[in-house]
Amino acid sequence: MAPRKSRRATSNSAPAQPPAAGTAPARYEITDGKPRRVAEPAPSYAITAATSVVSATEAARRFSDLINRACYQGETFVIERGGRPICQLGPLQVRRCTGADLLALLSRLPRPDEDFLAAVEAAGRVQAAVEPSPWEK
Repeated sequence: MAPRKSRRATSNSAPAQPPAAGTAPARYEITDGKPRRVAEPAPSYAITAATSVVSATEAARRFSDLINRACYQGETFVIERGGRPICQLGPLQVRRCTGADLLALLSRLPRPDEDFLAAVEAAGRVQAAVEPSPWEK
């Protein structure tokens, strides 16, 4: 009986050079230890220089490494299963709003007209007075 050849496996590890913006990294088909380039359709998601495509199996094996690279180096990874993108792993981008940001936003809003201000004042005059709190002494 002839020895079996190794099964075909697809490696989705990132290439040494980052891909150009909007292009997918190369895929390689490994047969008998000799890598051979395989053509693939362009992905439906945007790939930037800081994005690497990783298979779900590879992500499971190297999860700690991917987390550290996302945290400390700011890298983003697209995780694929069966050649289709499933999710994205990357650094959390926290949105912060400072007082200066709020002031800039409020200054860009249109000024209320006089009719609106008059309606607010009239509504305030007809409101019942708030009873004092029984808890305050």
